[in-house]
Amino acid sequence: RRGFEYVSDEALCLSYADGAVIPYPRPIGLSPWSAAAVGAAGGGAPAVGEALFTAEDLGSVRHDAPARLGHVVVLDRTGAGAGSPVLIAADRPSGVTLLLQQSFNHYRRGADAVRLAADVIGDARVWTLRYSDPLEAADLLWNSFVHDAGSRQKSGSPERSG
Repeated sequence: RRGFEYVSDEALCLSYADGAVIPYPRPIGLSPWSAAAVGAAGGGAPAVGEALFTAEDLGSVRHDAPARLGHVVVLDRTGAGAGSPVLIAADRPSGVTLLLQQSFNHYRRGADAVRLAADVIGDARVWTLRYSDPLEAADLLWNSFVHDAGSRQKSGSPERSG
């Protein structure tokens, strides 16, 4: 709802040929709390313990064309009342590790998977997002990556809080 286009809820598909992000527009599963928090309580298609929503159900649009990965955000959800979310620059090797740890088929083409992860992360920025409230975290990401990205890139500021 903040203007991000939707690529996938579940999988980040990367092309071995050129590292492009290939959209995989699977519906996003929201818990009852999450659906209420984004104003979608009672909507979506029912599933066990959650409701499934398309990007359009949530007021967004699907990103249908291949894209380049610009940012990798490592989520660190802290306990309730932990304060405002903070976005901290992280090192690229931790981004490569994260991509490989989250991969479900890297063992099939091991050397290619490591090369692909390193190439993709080489062109991206890696961050750790510490947060307790996901809506505040979304606002911080929006403000950091979209709204004032130009001024942040000029200043080079590695740490932001919401």
